[in-house]
Amino acid sequence: MRASGCPLDVFSCNVALSAGKRGRAWELMLGLLNDMRFQQLHPDQVTYATSISTLGGCKLWRSALELMSDMYVRQVRPNDHVYGAIISACDKGEQWRFAMHFLGAAESDGLKANIVIYSSAASACERGRQWQRALHIATLARARDLKLDTIMYNTSISACDKGAKWELAIALAADMVEQGRKANVITYNAMISACKSGVQLQAALTLMDDMESQNLEPDTITYNALISACEKAGDWELSIGMLDRLQGQRLQADVVSFSAVVSACANAGESVRALDVFNAMQREAIEPDAVAYSAALLACKVGESWQRALGLLAQMQDSDVVLDEFAYSAAIGACREKAKWSLALQLFWSGIVAGSHEVTPVTYGAMISVLERAAQWELSISLLNNMQYRKVYPNTMVYNVVAGACERAGQWERSLLFFQLMREDGLQPNDYSFGAALRACEKGKQWMLANRLIEDMQHAGCDLSEAVLVLAASGRTQEAAHLYRQHLKRPPRPVEVSESRPSFFSGVPRDTGREQPSEK
Repeated sequence: MRASGCPLDVFSCNVALSAGKRGRAWELMLGLLNDMRFQQLHPDQVTYATSISTLGGCKLWRSALELMSDMYVRQVRPNDHVYGAIISACDKGEQWRFAMHFLGAAESDGLKANIVIYSSAASACERGRQWQRALHIATLARARDLKLDTIMYNTSISACDKGAKWELAIALAADMVEQGRKANVITYNAMISACKSGVQLQAALTLMDDMESQNLEPDTITYNALISACEKAGDWELSIGMLDRLQGQRLQADVVSFSAVVSACANAGESVRALDVFNAMQREAIEPDAVAYSAALLACKVGESWQRALGLLAQMQDSDVVLDEFAYSAAIGACREKAKWSLALQLFWSGIVAGSHEVTPVTYGAMISVLERAAQWELSISLLNNMQYRKVYPNTMVYNVVAGACERAGQWERSLLFFQLMREDGLQPNDYSFGAALRACEKGKQWMLANRLIEDMQHAGCDLSEAVLVLAASGRTQEAAHLYRQHLKRPPRPVEVSESRPSFFSGVPRDTGREQPSEK
């Protein structure tokens, strides 16, 4: 505008900014704002609202916040359009904290509220997985006598998905219809997704039928939610059927569709089918992501396909897909054959040295499980020591595997030691923990200790079947029968074992007797 020789004024600049908003020409817009400063023109509320809205549409939320700061410095008071623009920018930038801040500021300024501002703030919270805040904003909007629009209802229903509140999602949809709002595909997708999170497969399928009865066409998002619901419910056959149905509707299956089916099959032990679906995805020229690879590696673990697992790891590295702890753990678990434990150990150490995955109890647990299955109890202890050396704190599962490995190897004293260490670390023993400890007591003929453990199991509401077997094996058949009858009559109740109780393992040596394993 300066190049044309025409003098600048605020009105002309606002008109130009509005035209730039439609074209998302944010760089030209920032240049025009600089021209206004150069000409000592004072931006008004329209200037800021239009500029912030443009930046928000381009997901440049930081620049939008800078303009808000500039507005305060120039002592231009925000109006409802400015607040609506900045909250929308925060929504698109997934900045729920800033959105909540500006919503509070708008209310403090006493501005006349509109549903758009509340919808944008709720959407920002929903995107940030702050589902309770999102629902609270909807409640606030109603308290301000605002009529919720379809966007607000859909946002609230989607928030229920994040909180696995499927019944509330359906109730909100019913209220939506009662208030004269028509449910659309987005509404049904959000409800089905909430049913998925709540592991309510039948409810999700019923919603699908209702959706079609309303002449609404399901899209890929609908089918993905249904396939994920099948996965969570453990119905791998129906997940395959839904994938076939999606493709039969001439919809484009994506990586989410295939990943959920692969995971459903792998979790059900159908490793061959899982890998077949993964291969089909690649034939469709759909690039697998970290989730898809993790699901395929889980299938390899289930089927003990160590060669395929190594091949998938190589593909991930070639594709620059970031390995997470679960993918690496699944690959290690695929090498569970006794002859392949050394390969798993090499894979484990090479990953740590290369820094290709995070060192967590999950990866250590996977490796220790392989060693336990291969009867390498000494190496299991060494790896546990290495965890502590790296300040990676073992969880109950890790202690269970090491204790179980020692118990099966006849190292009953060490098995009991690790049970005690688990307790001292503040971890609650589970059925497996007590079972391994009782079997160790049986092998060491530590009957007094076994009695105390059985008491703890009763207090903790654990399964007493292992205790019954140990009592029977020691020739105490009447006590075993009495304990079994007592267990049938008494419902389990969780009670924490007090850490102040005296140690029953004072005679067990504390030294695990192993050096740190080499990482070379």
